[in-house]
Amino acid sequence: AQQLSVTLGGNVTKAQSTEIGWFSVENVPETAHLAPKSLTEGPWMQWHYDAFSVPTGATVLAQSAAGPQAMVCGRAAGLQFHPEATESIVRTWASGDGESELAAIGLTETEILNHTRAQLDDAARRCDDIVDWFLTDIAQRHME
Repeated sequence: AQQLSVTLGGNVTKAQSTEIGWFSVENVPETAHLAPKSLTEGPWMQWHYDAFSVPTGATVLAQSAAGPQAMVCGRAAGLQFHPEATESIVRTWASGDGESELAAIGLTETEILNHTRAQLDDAARRCDDIVDWFLTDIAQRHME
């Protein structure tokens, strides 16, 4: 989402709050009908300090207290969270500098990995649903 925002004329700035861990996102009532329900059915892995602006022509589909979390523009979609996160990916993020990032927010590697294991099956199902939605409803759009 950050890269798409900048490419389309938006910007990325430091978020008012860090999101590291599993957080739910909320739909935007005006655009809820455009996104699959799975987008907001449960928490997603987040690991970021930044927020993006929604550029002109894009539509925000989900948000959190930290800012927009999902948007579409034409045949492109951007997500701020990490639906691709697996236990292995989170373990890598939690090592090295990630260890001190977790400590700064009061989490340990063990805690975030335990939470990750508890969320993975449901997150994988919702990720598959979002990929299907993207391929069917977004990527197939005709250029306007």
